[in-house]
Amino acid sequence: MAGPDAAAYSALEEEITESRLRWSPSAATALGRHDWDDQLGDRSATAIAARNHEVADQIRRLEMFETAVLPEPYRTRQPIHLRKLRFELSEEQDYEASRHQPGAPLAQIGFACNGLLIRDFAPIDERVRLLTGRLGEVPRLLADARALYVAASPIHVETAMQQAAGITALIERDLPAFVRQGAHNADFAEAQGVALAAVRDYTAWLAQEQDGANAPIAWGRDRIERLVRWQECVDGDLDTLIQKGEADLRHHQQRLKDVAARVDQYASIGEVVARVGSDHPTAADLLPFTETTLEQLRQFCIERDLIDMPTDVRIQLRETPQFSRSTTLAACSTPGIYEQVATEAYYYVSPPDESWEERRTDEYLQFFSRWALPLITAHEAYPGHYVHLSWLRQVQDSVPFTSSTTTTEGWAHYTEQLMIESGWGDGDPRYEIAQIREALLRLCRYLAAFGMHTQGWSYDDAVAFFMREGYATRPVAELESRRGVVGPSYFAYTLGKHEILALRQNLQARWGKDFSLKRFHNAFVKEPYPTAVIADKLLAG
Repeated sequence: MAGPDAAAYSALEEEITESRLRWSPSAATALGRHDWDDQLGDRSATAIAARNHEVADQIRRLEMFETAVLPEPYRTRQPIHLRKLRFELSEEQDYEASRHQPGAPLAQIGFACNGLLIRDFAPIDERVRLLTGRLGEVPRLLADARALYVAASPIHVETAMQQAAGITALIERDLPAFVRQGAHNADFAEAQGVALAAVRDYTAWLAQEQDGANAPIAWGRDRIERLVRWQECVDGDLDTLIQKGEADLRHHQQRLKDVAARVDQYASIGEVVARVGSDHPTAADLLPFTETTLEQLRQFCIERDLIDMPTDVRIQLRETPQFSRSTTLAACSTPGIYEQVATEAYYYVSPPDESWEERRTDEYLQFFSRWALPLITAHEAYPGHYVHLSWLRQVQDSVPFTSSTTTTEGWAHYTEQLMIESGWGDGDPRYEIAQIREALLRLCRYLAAFGMHTQGWSYDDAVAFFMREGYATRPVAELESRRGVVGPSYFAYTLGKHEILALRQNLQARWGKDFSLKRFHNAFVKEPYPTAVIADKLLAG
């Protein structure tokens, strides 16, 4: 392809990126683009129709370029953009997703406002001004959501009400605490009051809708297949993927049986799992205990020659923001690829709800046992998300929206197994039990996502499945099942891990004596693409 044609493609790709950032100001803020920091984004029916038209036109123009003759990196990125834009268009044109997600505008408000608090990219008074602008748009965003709404499942509405409680706490408590660090701002106080009233009205409306919420939870096979094929760039047959997950579930259950016998050959698997889980920090000690593992894991990765560290900046541990806790146990937030000033990165852990009774709190904290927490921390920080995303920030010519959940979450999930393979815990089987339980949790997510959305499973079926097959406690099983109803893409943790392990095996054969884990890991984390695309690139190299 001639130079002018490549230049034309580059201009179109830049247009696609800019339009996506404008459409989602909260994503732009997270990525370090601060052009729209005083906005929430327009989600009216008119705006959605205009966005659909824009996306359809971008697809049409992308299809005019012949992939094979484009120079790199455009040759790799053009098919990815096409798939992701087709998925975005399909979600609204074919399924009217915005009419069935009452929690979506609340998540938008939470991430948009929190994104201005957590990173010091501008003076506080300037961020308060931007925050005031976003709060001022809350009433319109929620009014548009109510106007769009058609129907949702009871789980969607219940989850949205939990999100609304978190957003209320954010606006009423967390935002004023941030604002008090700067000068007094009367405009903020006014915008806060208006936003808080709008959220409370929206909460009351959700409560009214709750009794009539009877939409099915299932996305359906066609929609899930599009999610897998277009959003995750995986072309495998869905039935084959499900069968592979079922086989891997049985494999890990057998591993759990074998390792449990090393702990206590006379106890049942469930008894050993419960014993390991019961050794957990208290709610008050949860974050302090987690903090102790961060530097140990970083040093372990260096000493075992697993991967190069991308930065000397350490990730900071924080409680998960209240608005995210209904579907989040732990998470990582890093500066985006465009961020030029702020370097803060956060590892979030969700403490138990203070209103819970003692038994439920204990069941919840079993997820964060002393044996599991280092593996959860490996997933979120070293060598998981924080290391991976920090490397991606340094990739030259990188653009957003070209990766996938199979890559980011697949990598983080893979690192849990990597820690055990590399000797974390010096062979203590309790760490391996914790790692197997983490794998079983993700396998249950994988099969529950496909089960609830393509095979007729109910929410209660999923809860029972997590408890029976993954040894999850009820609070964790309920949270995980709710998450799968609202966002089924969490199958990508296991799918991505499967792809990474297959790629590792193939590269061992291809590279022979030149293979090392460090070489493989360093190469993988610097590719900003879906896992299937990374595999093609590394195997061809």
